[in-house]
Amino acid sequence: MKPPRLLTNVALMLTLSGCFHHDDDDNQRPTISPISDKTVLVDNRSETIPFSVSDPETSAERLTVTANSNNTSLLPNDNIGLSGTSTDHALVLAPVDGMTGMARITVTVTDNAGASTYTQFVLTVQSSIGSRAIVRDVYGKTADSAPIVVTHVEVTEDSDDPAAFDDLLAAP
Repeated sequence: MKPPRLLTNVALMLTLSGCFHHDDDDNQRPTISPISDKTVLVDNRSETIPFSVSDPETSAERLTVTANSNNTSLLPNDNIGLSGTSTDHALVLAPVDGMTGMARITVTVTDNAGASTYTQFVLTVQSSIGSRAIVRDVYGKTADSAPIVVTHVEVTEDSDDPAAFDDLLAAP
């Protein structure tokens, strides 16, 4: 019987192909502050919507922030203005003129290692705020209760009684 041969110089070539995902157990997901639901009137942009992002391992300047709409007929993704380069960011939403409805907006933050997290909120675009209540109140206050034509209504809050203003808008 021959004694086993010892191989002293062995080269091994290994070829791998495909897609591999490496989970870095030390990498924590970035964080994003919650954003509350928003309502705007038709043919108007939203006010600036602030939010913040952070990550324990990645500087805020290197985080990637994206925003998408689930109803691009009402709010195309190109109509979502996104600004900010550090921890503080902001959105401005510009729905399509003449359209009403709802869209769910997803804001995602991704770090250098590919870990991400998101927050969602609903944008509601409506045609008017409590116009029936305002017209009813105006009609009820005319001296002879004669029909009137309302051509313009400007809604302002009564700083002495904000609750009464809210009640007026909530009236059927």
